Amino acid sequence: MTKFSLDQFKLTLSEMELDDLTTVDLDAGIYKVLEELQKSRAGLVAIEEKNKVVGILSEKDLLNNVDSSTGIL
Repeated sequence: MTKFSLDQFKLTLSEMELDDLTTVDLDAGIYKVLEELQKSRAGLVAIEEKNKVVGILSEKDLLNNVDSSTGIL
């Protein structure tokens, strides 16, 4: 079995590759968010307002808000 040191997992944000972060505007509709989630295949999108990230929305966030009787968000 391979042993790992915790030091191997200590990265700073500046060392991480964040170029591929998918963002949508805060005013975007739910279909735009779903479209971007599907394109990015990342499972989450960053929500921007005035070019500043103000939140994160994940696939699970959306699924938790589906009405189980209708299947509608």
